[in-house]
Amino acid sequence: MRHHRTRRWFVAMAALAVAAGLISRSPVQPHLPFFTAAYTGDTLWGLLIYLLAGACCPHRSPWPRVAAATAFAFAIELTQLYQAPWINELRSHRLAAMVLGHTFVWTDLVCYSVGIGVGLALERWGLARAKALQAGISEYR
Repeated sequence: MRHHRTRRWFVAMAALAVAAGLISRSPVQPHLPFFTAAYTGDTLWGLLIYLLAGACCPHRSPWPRVAAATAFAFAIELTQLYQAPWINELRSHRLAAMVLGHTFVWTDLVCYSVGIGVGLALERWGLARAKALQAGISEYR
């Protein structure tokens, strides 16, 4: 049986995370409770960063991906403390703003960590399920 961690799997999951993130910020989505509306997008962004790290190195241990995704996400958030005119001009463009953000918020660091943790949990669940199926266990919980 093929190994669960393939580049294709990480890219497909990343596409789902992007879609879910865009929907969570869409004005046409149904009214969400404040907590969900406030933190879903940032959590999905952390998940996306983990999945992209997985797409780059699908067969490495997950822990270097966790470290790289956390370092990248935290670095992006910390750059929001820097408010020079040139980077603020860059942030005025929609795509750059989606990646770079505008304002440092410490709760974003928590959301990114949760999203990265969700990515790790999804990967571990998928690996355990693939091993169970490979071993011939028909019922996996």
